[in-house]
Amino acid sequence: DNKGIYVYYASYGVICYDHEGKVQWKTPLPIATHQWGHATSPIIMEDKIILNLDYGEDDFRNLTALNKNNGELAWKTLTQEVSYFGDVFFLDIVPLFVMRIK
Repeated sequence: DNKGIYVYYASYGVICYDHEGKVQWKTPLPIATHQWGHATSPIIMEDKIILNLDYGEDDFRNLTALNKNNGELAWKTLTQEVSYFGDVFFLDIVPLFVMRIK
């Protein structure tokens, strides 16, 4: 967006860069131990960065929202079931998470 570039690294977490490539903030997240690793695309919605962290044990798999200005946790909610991938669609600016269940 006009303030920064937000990147999710499965081996670290989220890092925000300015438009010249300088690190603005870093937020470490638990590293996925799944055999195929983990990938998610950060979604910017207003002042939040939404991440689908769908890996790990039942008490960890979650949707996480970070404050895009400083990387602090805004909210987190557990997901219901294990999936093997998730897509995000925006319908009239309302995010719709579609998860494929095993």
